[in-house]
Amino acid sequence: AAYTWFNNTEPEKLKALKNAAKQIRGSLSASTVDALYGKRMRISPSKLESFEDCRFRFYCEYGLKAEAEETAAFRPPEIGSFTHYVLEQVAVAIRERGGLQTVDDRELQTITGKIIQEYVETELGGFSEKSARFRYLFTRLSEDVRRIVQDMVEELRRSDFVPLSFELDISALGTEIPLENGSVQMTGIADRIDGWIHGDSIHLRVVDYKTGRKQFHLSDVCYGRNLQMLLYLFAVCDHSKQLYGKQGIPAGILYLPAREDMLSFNMRPDEKTLSEEKINAKRRSGLLLDDEELIEAWEKGEEKHFIPIRTRSASPLVTLEQIGKLRRQAEHCLSQMAIELQKGRIEANPAQTSERLACEVCAYQGICHFEEGMNGEYKRALPRLSDKEAWKRIQADQQDNHPSE
Repeated sequence: AAYTWFNNTEPEKLKALKNAAKQIRGSLSASTVDALYGKRMRISPSKLESFEDCRFRFYCEYGLKAEAEETAAFRPPEIGSFTHYVLEQVAVAIRERGGLQTVDDRELQTITGKIIQEYVETELGGFSEKSARFRYLFTRLSEDVRRIVQDMVEELRRSDFVPLSFELDISALGTEIPLENGSVQMTGIADRIDGWIHGDSIHLRVVDYKTGRKQFHLSDVCYGRNLQMLLYLFAVCDHSKQLYGKQGIPAGILYLPAREDMLSFNMRPDEKTLSEEKINAKRRSGLLLDDEELIEAWEKGEEKHFIPIRTRSASPLVTLEQIGKLRRQAEHCLSQMAIELQKGRIEANPAQTSERLACEVCAYQGICHFEEGMNGEYKRALPRLSDKEAWKRIQADQQDNHPSE
């Protein structure tokens, strides 16, 4: 009786029910797309990465805004927030005191301890109702954060770059890409913007605090992944006059490891090996403009302990021309995502990278039930490319998208 009623009065709803039973996701109507995302879409680089992981995951997370149930605990996201908070507040406090030259290591530890205590009181509500295990683990974490702060300050002492902005809201800059049927506005928060004034210009770099093991790979850019820092860099350079009063030149991006790594060896290392491994553990990941004077400004001295100019597998140095190509690639990926969203695409197409299948870390497996080949849904293999292969692919993509260039 229900089937007959729906068939006679609500045939479209009946069709949707049939598709749901067959796990056919279909696509969203134009009106639904407008209701969920609007014609002026607000897209952050993290949303872009989620979309590139899987369209259906993006739909669940940012369209339906479905959230997985979790029990209360101090998990990695909270650990990341705590570490970000301390690093930012320490850098602000140092700047307010007149810069690094006025703060020695003893005062640095005092400042850090005060900021950690403020976090405990304002964000955690004190320790009075916390378990002994929680207090113990938080104390250990605090010691790790103290060492991370010291590491950050040591790097800045060797650099001509100085922190200019913290937690910069990119959406406030008004960065927008026009589309045929609407527009896409870029959103997001940049952890830190550093600058080096050189002549009439200011060289800018974007610094991102990473509590995980994030590494920059040019290969990711080909697939629309890991674009967060690049998009922030271009947006900040475009608006550098209103932000800092000078024309901005992109100096690069830097991932600052906001974590403590344990070194492991097969046998007891000698002092030289131990020293080299400690230096390698401090080395950042990122991308730098290939300019000798600029590299010296990133880190002074013949021995470079922090900036990523000595890597085992890839070169982080790029020319201004190559930065321009990266910009076109990043903006193309952003606009293509918006176009796909406007088409209502929500099929499951999980990305298979060299590290993992997107499904392995997806919170929506319980409602997705992805099976390879079912209803034409397949995983997408994204093999790791060498820098040479990546540049070749970026060049080919841009020739296809802009034949006149």
